[in-house]
Amino acid sequence: MFLAASLTTLYASSPQDSKDIQEFTGRIFDLKRPSLGTSRDSIDASSSPSLHLPKSNHKSIYIVGDSEFTEENGVVSGNGTRENPYVIANWVIEANMSIQSPWNTTVNVGIFVANTTKYFIIRNVTVYGGDFAVILDNVSNFNVENSRFYEINSYAILIGFKCKCNNGNITGNEIAYSDSGMWLWGEKFNIKNNYIHNMSIITGTASIGIGVESNDTIVTGNKIAYLRGVDQTQGIIDGILVYPYDETVRDVVVRNNTIRDIYNVLYGEGLIIYTETPCSRALNITMNNNTIYSVSDNGIILDAHKGGIIANTTVTNNTVTMCKNRAILIYYVNGTDIVLKNNDIFNISGIAGIGVEYSAGMLILNNKLLNASIDSVELLRSSNIEIMNNTLLDALGRGVFVYNSSNVVVEGNKINNTGNAGIDLVNVIGAEVKANRVSHTGLAGIHFYNVSSLRVESNNISSTGYDGIGIYSCRNATALYNSISSTGHSGVFVSSGSYLVMEDNSIKNINWSGFDIHFASNVKIIENSISSTGHSGVFVYNSSNVLIEYNEIKNVSWSCVDLTYRTNNTNIAILMNNLSGGGTGVWIGLGNMNVSVHYNNIVGNGFGLSNDLGNPEVNATLNWWGEINGPSGAGYGSGQPVSSNVKFSPWLNAPYPAGRPISYIGASKGSATLTPQTTLILNASSTADTLVYGSGTGSILVSVMKYLGNPANVGLKNSIKFIDVNINNPSVVTKIIIRIYYRSSELNNTPSGKVIPYWWDEEENAWKPCNVFTRGSASGDYVGYVEIVITNRTRPSIANLTGLPIALGSPPSIGGSLVMPDSSSSAENNYVYVISSILVIGAGIYLYKVLERRK
Repeated sequence: MFLAASLTTLYASSPQDSKDIQEFTGRIFDLKRPSLGTSRDSIDASSSPSLHLPKSNHKSIYIVGDSEFTEENGVVSGNGTRENPYVIANWVIEANMSIQSPWNTTVNVGIFVANTTKYFIIRNVTVYGGDFAVILDNVSNFNVENSRFYEINSYAILIGFKCKCNNGNITGNEIAYSDSGMWLWGEKFNIKNNYIHNMSIITGTASIGIGVESNDTIVTGNKIAYLRGVDQTQGIIDGILVYPYDETVRDVVVRNNTIRDIYNVLYGEGLIIYTETPCSRALNITMNNNTIYSVSDNGIILDAHKGGIIANTTVTNNTVTMCKNRAILIYYVNGTDIVLKNNDIFNISGIAGIGVEYSAGMLILNNKLLNASIDSVELLRSSNIEIMNNTLLDALGRGVFVYNSSNVVVEGNKINNTGNAGIDLVNVIGAEVKANRVSHTGLAGIHFYNVSSLRVESNNISSTGYDGIGIYSCRNATALYNSISSTGHSGVFVSSGSYLVMEDNSIKNINWSGFDIHFASNVKIIENSISSTGHSGVFVYNSSNVLIEYNEIKNVSWSCVDLTYRTNNTNIAILMNNLSGGGTGVWIGLGNMNVSVHYNNIVGNGFGLSNDLGNPEVNATLNWWGEINGPSGAGYGSGQPVSSNVKFSPWLNAPYPAGRPISYIGASKGSATLTPQTTLILNASSTADTLVYGSGTGSILVSVMKYLGNPANVGLKNSIKFIDVNINNPSVVTKIIIRIYYRSSELNNTPSGKVIPYWWDEEENAWKPCNVFTRGSASGDYVGYVEIVITNRTRPSIANLTGLPIALGSPPSIGGSLVMPDSSSSAENNYVYVISSILVIGAGIYLYKVLERRK
């Protein structure tokens, strides 16, 4: 991935030592970086101050074996035990000891120690110049502390070259104005409180602050700052690198470090885990509580693009800001248990706050991301990723962007103030997007394109620039329990999808339509609450097999359900919905086929149902139109109007589900201009056995309908027939006389002289006797009639004529109960009236003697 340094070194005899020593064959670092991005602008930093180095007071130190811990080699105290280690201290050394390599090249070293087991400390030394300040190889039990290393051409400290080292501490050192800080190969190292600064690429193409190729290592409290490249088109600089070359590196903790100002380089990263070969393994790595800012590429990167495994790794509680590419990048990582948690990320000027590419198996949890210049979280070509409970604010792009991925969970995130969509999934198989709070987005709250096996659940979406949820070219998708409000366009927009379920969503204060369905098939819109939309509740265009069922749709500007015109909608079922407060309950424009509308409660709209004359007749039976006598308009009742070309009978006599089917046998309607003289205003004898006479001053429309049966849910004993009279403008009426004829076959054993008219009192849910009527005989098909006089003082009154079911039946039996028309509410609450006798006076007037009994 990058060139750590060209280390081609062989340990040979030093110029100060004439004896033969063991040769050490060096490891070659040739690390190539993948092309992850383009070059970025440089970050300016103060120029390095001039160094005033002290004069050397000791030659370079060369120790091979425990026996060479001598005074001549800089040892000032100790015997090599744990309690009393050898101490090499207080020297100023110019790194000018040359070591010959097998390739006939040389490197200059300040302190070289190899093949030792004794405890030793390098303390308070200053080493400057040369290629390496300190090389330790095949050694154990060491400390390098409180020392200073300047102007080193390669690594200031190299731990492990041919052979690994173990059990060492490197603490409190300063490394400056050099190529790279330190490299660790072995195990059990503690790298603490070192200050590495003002570094630049001197040899090769890369500069590393701290390189870790070791197990059981803690890198903590270090500060790495001002690492400079040659120019922005080349070079690699990494603050801290965890690097299993062709083996396993495990149990590394990188915490509480500060890395800042990596600039003027093509690739500059703060923290990185990199697997060089398919044999590389980085296991149980922890990166937590680090602060990284102002780097020219990624703040933290896990990279396994050359193969190998990164697993059981956590990146937690880090603060990352001002990265020119991504704050955190996961690249070709297909291990297990990768966790990015509780990180604070802000002011990212590059591609994303958190980026995941070609990776699988990780959790992105409880992170806070602010001010991303494009996307807060970006997931590309990856699988089995959970993005949960993050706070994503003020991204100029999207809060979460997922592309070409599978098995993704986006849950519990707070996303606010994005320039684009809050959440955007494109080309995804298997996704759950649930319990997110998304608000103030530039475009859609949540957007999907070409997503299959999708579940969108319990999201709260508000104040979006476009749709609340946009579903484009998706299959097998379910959206349920979402709350959507204050959108710039529709609540849910669907285009070119199939097998979609929209269930139990709450949608309100929408600029366009609650559901906007285009070019879709096999769509179910079930049990949703939709209110206060600028256009329609449900809008359907060029779609097929759409079920609109059990929805509550109210207070919409255009139509509760809009099957728009010039379309090819087919097989649309509108069932068991409550549709109110719209311009139209159901609008069926030209081009719709096979539409059915049943068991809906359609009330309080400007128009109930409109079907274009160019369409086939729509089956709209068994709906409640707001009145017991069914729809007005092309209907004969006083409920919601319907257009012609609508089959509305039978309808429901009460709201669904309590209502039962009501049909009529015949009906007539006509207009009339009333005069003070009572005249015939509608002859409905051929359709409804009824004549209507009236007087008044004004124009009215009169409808008369003969029911197939009792329209009310309250029975009437020995009923003969049921008629409905509806007058559209009762305020201009003075008197109405309704004459209803009956045949002998209709009397049902009721004597003709005992036929009584009843009217339906909707407020009290009861059949009540008309209090002014006469009876007469007839010839021909009829044997008699009942003539009911209705004025403002009768019961029923003229005010009841906006749809008045009237029944002919026999008188109540003696001992039966009777609802008295003028009883006070208190009397009705406490008494029941029982008929004790009936006296007939004349042809059509009955006097009832009643007994008042306490209930």
